Amino acid sequence: MKIAILMSTYNGQEYLPLQLESIQQQTDQDWNLYIRDDGSTDDTLKIIKKYQQNDERVHLYQRKHGENLGVVGSFFELFRNIQADFYMFCDQDDVWLPTKITATLTAMLELRKQNDSATPLLVHTNKLIVDRKLNLLHAPSLEQRPHDLLSIVFFNNITGCTVMVDNNLKKYACRADLKDVFLHDHWLALVAALLGKIAFVNEPLIKYRQHGNNQYGGQDFFSVLRSSKLNKKIANLQRKWSDKSWPVKSLPVRQINQLYRLFIDDLDDGQSKQSLLAVYQALNGSKLKRMQFVKRYLPHQGTTGRRILSDTFFVLGGKGF
Repeated sequence: MKIAILMSTYNGQEYLPLQLESIQQQTDQDWNLYIRDDGSTDDTLKIIKKYQQNDERVHLYQRKHGENLGVVGSFFELFRNIQADFYMFCDQDDVWLPTKITATLTAMLELRKQNDSATPLLVHTNKLIVDRKLNLLHAPSLEQRPHDLLSIVFFNNITGCTVMVDNNLKKYACRADLKDVFLHDHWLALVAALLGKIAFVNEPLIKYRQHGNNQYGGQDFFSVLRSSKLNKKIANLQRKWSDKSWPVKSLPVRQINQLYRLFIDDLDDGQSKQSLLAVYQALNGSKLKRMQFVKRYLPHQGTTGRRILSDTFFVLGGKGF
């Protein structure tokens, strides 16, 4: 059973040694770690090479030294070129708890027993959100969020550094045009929700460090759309209420459009196909289409005020918020 841990680094000298040590201290020692550096200018590469010399399971993957692909491109460079049975994604600044691999693999093998051998699979786990000094910021959520496609589209709670996926999911996910992928974790979650099965391990198995230099995973559709530079420009247009100013070129919309283009013809008539078709038509259609989608399909989370805000935000494309 080959497990490949995929890590992309960028100027990670401050936190990287502790993360590498936490991987080495796993109860399951049967793994290989593949690290791609995305053009670091600090001592990150020196640190990686030191660990590589002392542990044959640590591999530095570099096709072109110093090439900066960004977080999505860097992870996918590894994902597309490393071969294993299962893949885990690893950030440079977190700390893995000792049973992370064991518990995640156990859940993955159980999920495999419950499905046929061709089903794409994804397992994700709970996490402890900590500050830069590993102090707990708040208790882990015990909320079991649904894994249906529309919940993943709008309220994704799957964070890449908690994930394990199989080769079936890899085959489909790697068909992506990366310019239309927001983050690798959201894309993997979308493909898994559409074509496969997802399982959640409620036990927190990682200290997920939050600080000024890292990207927060699991962002939902509304937060991404709202923060889009393109959407801010659109919001300033005088045609505020025109359907023509709906941000169809924003990254969250392009990601769904790509999901539709790649997989709609592969789906049997069922709930997943119906959901994908509905969200595709709403994102690319009129205000009326979006209002109909809100009434019939749009998942809701949080308070009544939050639901009203997200409904309005979706219909108007974020203008005025």
